[in-house]
Amino acid sequence: MTRLKRLIPALLCASLSIGSLRAAEWTADQLRLSAPYLQLGYFDQGRHNASVEGRPISIGGVGYSANSVGLHAEGEFILKLDGKAVRATGAVGIDDDTNGQGSVNFQWYDASGSNMKLLWESKEMKGGDKAKEFSINLNGITRLRFVAAQGADMDYDHADLVNFKIEYNGAAPEQQSLGGASGAFETSRLTWNLTGNVGAELRQGVFGAAKQPAGPAAGPGRQGGRPGGFGGFGGGRPGGFGGGTQSAIAAWPRLPSEVMEPSIYIIQEDGTHNLELRIAKKSVRQLDDERTEAAFELKDPLYPVTVTLIATAYKTADVFTSQIIVRNNGEKNITLLNRDAAFINLPFTNDTYLTSFYGDWGREMTEIHEDKVGRGVLKHLTNKGSRVAVPDYPGCYISFDGKLQEEKGRVFAAAIAWSGSWEYSITTTQNNTVFFAAGVPGTPTILKPGEDYNSPKIVMTFSNEGAGQASRNLHNYGRMYGVYNGDKQRPLVLNSWEGTYMDFTEAKLDKYIPDAAKLGVEYFVLDDGWFGNKYPRNNDRQGLGDWMVNKAKLPNGIEHLCDLCEQNGIKFGIWVEPEMVCPRSELFDAHPEYATELKGRGVQLIRNQRVLDLANPVVEEYVYKCVADILREHPRVAYIKWDHNATLGANPGSHVNLDNQGAFSDKFTEAYYRIMARLRKEFPNVIFQACGSGGMRGDIGALQYSEEIWGSDQTNGINRISIQWGWSHFLPVKAVAAHVGCLGEGDYKFRTDVAMTARLGVELDPASQGARRLDNVDNIAKGIAVYKKLRPLLHSADLYRGRSPMVSQTTELTFVAQDKSEAVLFGFKRDRGARTETIKASGLDPNAKYKLTELNPDTQPRIAAGQTLTGAQLMQNGVEVKFPDKVSSVNIKLDKVQ
Repeated sequence: MTRLKRLIPALLCASLSIGSLRAAEWTADQLRLSAPYLQLGYFDQGRHNASVEGRPISIGGVGYSANSVGLHAEGEFILKLDGKAVRATGAVGIDDDTNGQGSVNFQWYDASGSNMKLLWESKEMKGGDKAKEFSINLNGITRLRFVAAQGADMDYDHADLVNFKIEYNGAAPEQQSLGGASGAFETSRLTWNLTGNVGAELRQGVFGAAKQPAGPAAGPGRQGGRPGGFGGFGGGRPGGFGGGTQSAIAAWPRLPSEVMEPSIYIIQEDGTHNLELRIAKKSVRQLDDERTEAAFELKDPLYPVTVTLIATAYKTADVFTSQIIVRNNGEKNITLLNRDAAFINLPFTNDTYLTSFYGDWGREMTEIHEDKVGRGVLKHLTNKGSRVAVPDYPGCYISFDGKLQEEKGRVFAAAIAWSGSWEYSITTTQNNTVFFAAGVPGTPTILKPGEDYNSPKIVMTFSNEGAGQASRNLHNYGRMYGVYNGDKQRPLVLNSWEGTYMDFTEAKLDKYIPDAAKLGVEYFVLDDGWFGNKYPRNNDRQGLGDWMVNKAKLPNGIEHLCDLCEQNGIKFGIWVEPEMVCPRSELFDAHPEYATELKGRGVQLIRNQRVLDLANPVVEEYVYKCVADILREHPRVAYIKWDHNATLGANPGSHVNLDNQGAFSDKFTEAYYRIMARLRKEFPNVIFQACGSGGMRGDIGALQYSEEIWGSDQTNGINRISIQWGWSHFLPVKAVAAHVGCLGEGDYKFRTDVAMTARLGVELDPASQGARRLDNVDNIAKGIAVYKKLRPLLHSADLYRGRSPMVSQTTELTFVAQDKSEAVLFGFKRDRGARTETIKASGLDPNAKYKLTELNPDTQPRIAAGQTLTGAQLMQNGVEVKFPDKVSSVNIKLDKVQ
């Protein structure tokens, strides 16, 4: 055998051996092109072998038809490797369907460890450029990240990845979920998509209903690569979630629109009005089964400023919250101007309305205004500094299908969880984009080196089922997270104010407390007038600040009252107003500098009192100690009514805050929250009521430390229907105290039924003639007994509002168990004149049968006995009620039957 013949078998074996070692290939055709595996800027998903617009791929006049995908900046995907991959090859460029527009920087990163390493970069490419080829060594890499980053402009960034393949010897590449871009910002029914790559701008999709499957590709009608125009409302996803994205923070001077105010505005240490934010870090963490939090740390590449956006999704409640933290990392002061905690991209229609809630003392939340949203900026704000929920409420509803409807139409609702000055605005740009922004007013605030600014939370939801579902979402949020002890039932309280005012003695209370217990209440709360000796609190002209028991009125002190309550099976509570001082007081005699004062200006008094300067740490400690000492010395005090009768806006200045006047409201509110947080930690079982001349501290911020608010000083039952209707748009009913008072606007059945639809209590002296003026006081006790049976349902149910008291003399409210097994239907007739009227329930199971039982009845029944109706009948046809010739009510229990 010749040498050549001997070599042929060896060469054949070598050829076979080499072939067996040849790397396998993984190509672009295997990429998953929808969330959460692919992140895109303006489109729902990419396309295989087609541009993002659905056309054949072409870059620089050259067509590509295999192993290619059409994307859009910001675009990103991650591949998991086993360290044995060989090489990634392909090319990138901007698709010719942009007609020469667009700019993209393509990058490949080794993301194997905590610090990413740049492997290859195209630098900024323009529309019309020839494709740029890459060949990347993958040896040892376990995580490969691709980024199509936005260039200098914002439009037409149609990024193509062509002829892409990975050669590998071990395990095949595996595409990983990006997590935060999708799952972190979804609740059960809502989506708020926040996207962006490290080094790029943080962007957001339209806030709205949960994602639906992507529709077919649109044709040339898409403008600039955004479905439905600049706002993205017309295409993409139905139900309010469009495909477009916008900046998640509108930093000055680069805004998404010429008519827009910046959501964050900073004067840098060199005096320039200049801020640009790029993502430095992003993280997602599961706080519990219900909450997911995403944090985006954004840095200015030129200045030492960090802004962190924290977004939290509340799964079952269908609520999102947004807040920001601004940090000065430099060596000199910077000045914050605008500092909105939320900047939200909303759906656009030509029939968008803002619904705001207004009402001064005694008529809180009763003026519901609807304004059509036109071009430009529509803003609401208060600069009172404290006591800020009245007259203009820090929350709103925005409807996108005409004026606000109760159970249909697309609705966005938001509330500012803050007890200081606030503002919110709705902006419609020249390109038909709608933005909602909310936070604190842009008063100049100095941030020293190393200091943080922590914004309030903005609580937000969206509904495809009108205002009713939006408010039910907010109620669920309140019960689960927004209200202190929000999952617990609230007790029945008798407050002494309308029964005695400040005119009481220990002997009088010795009779008052047993009479209160006989009514069935569970707490007795002694209101204003129990303190002060040198300046006894017998009127509102003196004594505030002197929190010692008035020995002339209460010779045996608070402990005697606690004993008496305990002997009668109830608990004791007390009124305080610790943030205030009267000029006629021992406190003011000793420390006039504790009071707020505007330098060089005259002092204004409100109700003969001034606000204490909580921005002063000494005063903050003093206020905390006042309340803590009462609770330590009297451990049986179980309830604190915390009042706030003078606004910070009267004398808006601090003796220790002279160089940072714009931060005064923020610092005051932060101190108030620190005080409350300390008290809640030390006295977790004491109930706190947030009161401010009625409902002026009815904001969600105060409720994070308080079980309830005092909805209004107005206890007239007729007026209370409208007041409680307004509050129900933001707060669960258990968080709004409503008391049966001594004003003669209706019988006690009517007044008790009205108070049941909030947190029922009593505000009168049971032994007084006023309590017996219209009928026997026993009717209150009868109503209280009914309420106690209904309370577990009323404090946990879904609330459905019927006819509005703003437009109808008859109003319905239906409280429905979440499993729809039972409900309570209330009807209120506010005028005189006997008539039979149909009232309708809402929210029931239409196919179920419900047995009707009238509760808390009057002398004559108001519905026919023994009725059983289906949910559909109760909701469509209603039930006939015989209302008598007086202001009157009906209370109907609905129980599902087999």
